[in-house]
Amino acid sequence: MRKEKTIAGCLLLFFFFQGFFSILEKSPTFDEPVHLTAGYLYWKKGLFEYNYLDPPLPNLLNALPLLFFSLDIPPPSWIKNEKNIWAISDRFLYHNRLDAQRIILFGRIVSLLLGVSLGYLIYRWGKEEFGQEGGILSLFFFSFSPTILAHARLTTTDLCATFFIFLTLFLFKKFSVAPTFKKGILTGTSLGFAIASKHFSLFLFPLLLLLSSLSRNRKKIHLYMPGIFLFSLLVLASTYGFYKFPVYWRGLFHMSTDITAKGWLSFLHGNYRRGGWWYYFPFLFLVKTPLNILFLSLLFFPFFFNLKKRIILWLPPLFFFLLAMQSKIQIGHRHLLPVYPFLFLMCGGTGKRFLELEKKWKPLSLFLIYTYPLNSFLIFPHYLAYFNGILLPSRAYEWVADSNIDWGQDLKGLKKWVEKKGLDKIYLGYYGTADPNYYKIPYRYLPSTTANLDRYHYTPMPKGKEIIAISVTTYHSLYVKDLSFYRWLHKFKPFTSIGYSILLFDITENIVAHLHLGINYYRSMLFQEAKEEFEKVVRKDPQNPYAWFNLGKVYEIMGEKEKAINCMERALKFCGDKERVRIKRYIEELKKK
Repeated sequence: MRKEKTIAGCLLLFFFFQGFFSILEKSPTFDEPVHLTAGYLYWKKGLFEYNYLDPPLPNLLNALPLLFFSLDIPPPSWIKNEKNIWAISDRFLYHNRLDAQRIILFGRIVSLLLGVSLGYLIYRWGKEEFGQEGGILSLFFFSFSPTILAHARLTTTDLCATFFIFLTLFLFKKFSVAPTFKKGILTGTSLGFAIASKHFSLFLFPLLLLLSSLSRNRKKIHLYMPGIFLFSLLVLASTYGFYKFPVYWRGLFHMSTDITAKGWLSFLHGNYRRGGWWYYFPFLFLVKTPLNILFLSLLFFPFFFNLKKRIILWLPPLFFFLLAMQSKIQIGHRHLLPVYPFLFLMCGGTGKRFLELEKKWKPLSLFLIYTYPLNSFLIFPHYLAYFNGILLPSRAYEWVADSNIDWGQDLKGLKKWVEKKGLDKIYLGYYGTADPNYYKIPYRYLPSTTANLDRYHYTPMPKGKEIIAISVTTYHSLYVKDLSFYRWLHKFKPFTSIGYSILLFDITENIVAHLHLGINYYRSMLFQEAKEEFEKVVRKDPQNPYAWFNLGKVYEIMGEKEKAINCMERALKFCGDKERVRIKRYIEELKKK
């Protein structure tokens, strides 16, 4: 017994330190600043309206360590009038008396400790189901899971919701065996915390009713269920301080009638669709789940014939998986996170059964067990970009985007790379809300989602090597002006990447690339940058009609009419017959102005 507890403790320590050292390597992901700011505002000012779309519990927990510091808060009147919550979080994180790096670290440590708690809970449940060895194996598969490690280090809602969903079902299992008032209260409390973590957790209500109907004690359980559900709503209301409870219903209504109903723009292997595809999550599950887990969890079913007895192990993950497939918000593998704790339990049971079989099975079982940690070690510290080999991390950018691979987490790595190469500056098209200026990255801004954060500042073109660093999500033109915005860049091949999430292209003296950059700047109304890009092209290729014509349009907007006409006339000299008529007409109209 003592030996098993020591092993369990060591596995939890391994999990913690893997997550902790990965935290130190990563910049804030897209949503983290908003969640941390929200938690602090909830505690200090009760401003639950700030991030009303999400329930407050994860934010409250992550912000707990920040209560020991007296941080600056923007005036509540300014917060209420400011519609851009990203601007508020930017001010809170990067313009405060406590360094942004420490603010993020303290928030992430809470998530990591919650991850450790989830691991301990998996060990407890596995031990009860399959004995000491089964518990240890279940914890083992948890402790080296790239999927769990990816989200247990972030101040987002996914890990917190997964923990309380799993805890609710663990407590419900105990309650269903011997229903008592105390067990019902514990189940209701955990259920309340689950729905206070993520709206998705509301599906626990029908799931618990289904499980209770399949229980031997269903008549007695059904007497308790209304009370459990009502008590869970009371717990939910308490996370809003009771008086702000209507904010929850506002957020739920907006999510269900606007965002969820209309769907979100999804990307998969060059295709875009609002609302996604039925096979989106099955594909992600197939390529982002370690092959060891896929194999052992599938073998759970033939190895355990009395599946009705263990229905609580396989029905909830199946239920959550099918729900995810129906969702119109398909932006990340993280929405499958509640499935994985149950898979670890199933793998723990299968692994134990393997070891108990004849000797001929032992080499296979030992191979699956001993090679499993490689999934974590080989991808460290880039857990968000983990893929199991069916799809390689280095090629995954061609297939997926957003939090599947790129959530804005690699500015630190980019800074180190730029310093190592001694570059003057780079072109940066960054998908994220972290501040490149905070990391002192010398860059020339490329149009991307950060345009809304008022971080744009003019900088001259890079000298010497000309490198484009572009986030995978921006590379696929998601959340920018249109879906073809950076499609021209797809004709080039990245020579490397930072953490698999930021692609690097060498466009030194490349006329085609600079022409397209000029067009992108022009479309984004960054006319000084557009002018410089077009001027570079005509210096290198004086007979390029497209560069001359676009340069003329820039001069026209800048009010330099004579220069604009001169550029148009040069374009006329080198253009084809099809463009000649259009350019002549454009020059005539320009002269009349």
